[in-house]
Amino acid sequence: MKTKNQKNNHLEKDEVEQENNQDIRQESEESIEFDPINIALARIQTLETALKDAENDKYRALADAQNMKKRIALDFEQRSKYVFKSAAVELIAVFENLQRAYDQSNDLATLQKGFELAVSGFNQVLAKEGVVKIDALHQPFNPDFHQALVVEESDEYEPETVIEVYQEGYMLKDRLLRPSMVKVSKEKEGN
Repeated sequence: MKTKNQKNNHLEKDEVEQENNQDIRQESEESIEFDPINIALARIQTLETALKDAENDKYRALADAQNMKKRIALDFEQRSKYVFKSAAVELIAVFENLQRAYDQSNDLATLQKGFELAVSGFNQVLAKEGVVKIDALHQPFNPDFHQALVVEESDEYEPETVIEVYQEGYMLKDRLLRPSMVKVSKEKEGN
């Protein structure tokens, strides 16, 4: 049998051994925590993961951008392909009215009335689409809207005034479709 002293010694040795093991574990944990190599390796692993995530995000964003570009191009193609659709439908109706007038006209008055209706219909369709005739006659000459074909001396009009229109000009909303072809006045040589 073991004596009381032996038991106490044995307990003390166990306690001391446990304390030593705990100290060793604590030192090894501390050395792992503060070991610059381990810290650097952990940081590298974190950065590599972040880089992979960023690359995935980049490729996803590029794919989204390419898909959007394709959708926009397809939408633009569809719009440009059928941009004239609404005007075409209305112009067909004007053409059919003109055709009926021509087919049913036995006399000049009926044909003239049908022609007037067709011209009125064309003007309505053009106006609805934003096509407007340039009012050039007796206006100051503007090279942005008028093209001078002839310059003529005149006492009757101020110099640089449109005195005759050979061909009407048109605007499409705020853009010039075709300039007016005009005759412009200039001051007589003797004055």
